[in-house]
Amino acid sequence: MGTKTAENINTVLSNEGGRCIELLHYADDPSVWIIRSSKKRLGLKTKTSTVWFVTKELALDYARKQTEVQGPLKRSNVA
Repeated sequence: MGTKTAENINTVLSNEGGRCIELLHYADDPSVWIIRSSKKRLGLKTKTSTVWFVTKELALDYARKQTEVQGPLKRSNVA
């Protein structure tokens, strides 16, 4: 039958100044949106924080606030 399969989302929202902010969403758990922040130190990527949200909009608002120091996220970068 024609079953629709959802895909996982892993989108880099910002990658400036050695700091990376990603939006994660897993198809097997559709009610969870995750913002993961990491920094590059000595060539290694280290996770600095992971924050979970129930909607994509809340996750993106949080990510935009986190990147105010680096500059605003471009809407074209957000899926």
